[in-house]
Amino acid sequence: MAQRIPNLWSEKDVRVEVLSPIAILETQATNLEQMTKGLIETEITVVTSDKGETVYQLDIVAPVLGDYRHRLFSISHQKDMVYPVKLILPAGQFSELLWSYTTKATAGTEAIFLERLGDVLTSNTVNAVIQSIIARSNEVQAIRREAATEAVA
Repeated sequence: MAQRIPNLWSEKDVRVEVLSPIAILETQATNLEQMTKGLIETEITVVTSDKGETVYQLDIVAPVLGDYRHRLFSISHQKDMVYPVKLILPAGQFSELLWSYTTKATAGTEAIFLERLGDVLTSNTVNAVIQSIIARSNEVQAIRREAATEAVA
């Protein structure tokens, strides 16, 4: 009688619909632009590190503020392997994130990357930056509207 050999692969992690970190990041960038009705735009730049890693840098840009830009964070991975991916946080920021004791948090799977990225995007640090930029943009727009109204009068 033949002995049955079990499937030892992780059914949770071996899926055909896995997205790359950059696809996830681009989607979140688009979501922010839509949520802020264009007050905040995003720019993702790609560079190659000295170690040959691919690095994506996420900046938010405020067109109303003369294209003021703020780098939120970067992600990096090996040239030929998109996982594991590292989230690279600016030093001294994101202290509210328990896993951010290091400025580089590694996510070995899409699920862990989504969790870590969600932590960053909903953090007090990111929300403070976004709300500050929106508030400043709203002030500039109000001043411009007032000036335009006075010019017409």
